[in-house]
Amino acid sequence: MDSSNRPSDEVQDDQPYPLQRAFRRHILPLLAGLMVLSALLSLYRGGKLAEDIYLKVAQERAHQIALAAQRVAPDAWQQLLSVKPQDAVPEIAIDSPLRHAVQVSMADRGMARIKIYDPQGRLLFSTADLVAGGVDRAPELWRLLETQEPQIELQSDRGEDLYEIYVWLPDEEGKLQLVFELYEPAGDLNSLLLRNIIPQVAAPMLLLGGLAFLLGRMVARAQRDINRHSANVQGLRQRLQRLVSGQALGAALRADGDQLQSRVLDATLLYSDIRSFTSYAESNPPERVVALLNQVMAIQVKAVRAHHGDVDKMIGDALLAVFEGSERAARAVACAMQIQADLKAIPDLPRRVGIGLHDGYVIAGTIGTSDRQDFTVIGDAVNVSARLCSEAAEQQVVIDTATLARAGHPEGFGEVEGIQLKGRTEPLRIRRMTV
Repeated sequence: MDSSNRPSDEVQDDQPYPLQRAFRRHILPLLAGLMVLSALLSLYRGGKLAEDIYLKVAQERAHQIALAAQRVAPDAWQQLLSVKPQDAVPEIAIDSPLRHAVQVSMADRGMARIKIYDPQGRLLFSTADLVAGGVDRAPELWRLLETQEPQIELQSDRGEDLYEIYVWLPDEEGKLQLVFELYEPAGDLNSLLLRNIIPQVAAPMLLLGGLAFLLGRMVARAQRDINRHSANVQGLRQRLQRLVSGQALGAALRADGDQLQSRVLDATLLYSDIRSFTSYAESNPPERVVALLNQVMAIQVKAVRAHHGDVDKMIGDALLAVFEGSERAARAVACAMQIQADLKAIPDLPRRVGIGLHDGYVIAGTIGTSDRQDFTVIGDAVNVSARLCSEAAEQQVVIDTATLARAGHPEGFGEVEGIQLKGRTEPLRIRRMTV
């Protein structure tokens, strides 16, 4: 069915905006991404900061070990410092005061072992059973020798995780004199990392999590307000639909400002009227008259909506409905036949209706003053449909032949007749159907 057949389809959708769904679909993933990114950045910054702190501590430890060695065995230590690149490295006896001083300092600081190198990467001293004088090819050592930046690397030694830390000590001129390789248990640095990283990760995570929670509550509250407002709008629309036509409601909602836009329609008009209603109203109490009107109008309005028409107005005992779209005439005829059939099914109905159908151009717009207006269809086609209605007897549908042809020549209509309309020179050709 063409959507233009239903005027109410032109009214903008007033379903509540799904703010909460949009928040969960777009904003929450964004906040989650920010939380993950913030955690990763915090881990990186915290790890670098902890490493820098630990390297500074290791630098100070190497300095303290050097001071202890110089204090306990000044001659042996000076000899070690005086070794030239072309000289052989002296052997440090196992029971020498220098080795004892270094081992005591190492034990006091919880280190696993210590190595000392010269600026050429030669091993000068080791607490392990290594021969001095060999050149170590460890990448971290040579990186320090090239950049003079302390290095740290995690290693596994006989099932134990150790950090290899390379730091250097300067001579009196500030140049690199010795390189210390310190082996320390990984637990010390790891605990420092945890103490440093956890607050840095937790703070932004808690902040973003709290922000997401508050935003979620605000969005949920806003969604409830939107839903309530939308429900009020829908309720108002439903109430208005019972009071005005779909054309009027659509024009009001489409209006830009106070002015409702008029438009030309190519439509089929259904005009109905209760036969001999005046005499019935004169001889019956108002309650019974109103009950008859409501009963007949309810049947007609239901049929009009079932065939996707629009009730333009109800004037006393008369009803005007508008059908649009490519199949408008066929739907209008089907609607008129259903109305008559439904009314005929009520045996004790005191009055019946006559219906006129006509297809033509009308203007849908406002009539009246600026403070009191009525939105309706006007034009010659409306007058013709009303005139055809006046020609219809009880349980009868009257239609002009052009409209009947547009409807596809449905069966059941009588012979062609001609009626003279006011203001026209040629008679209008019509056909009738009694249901």
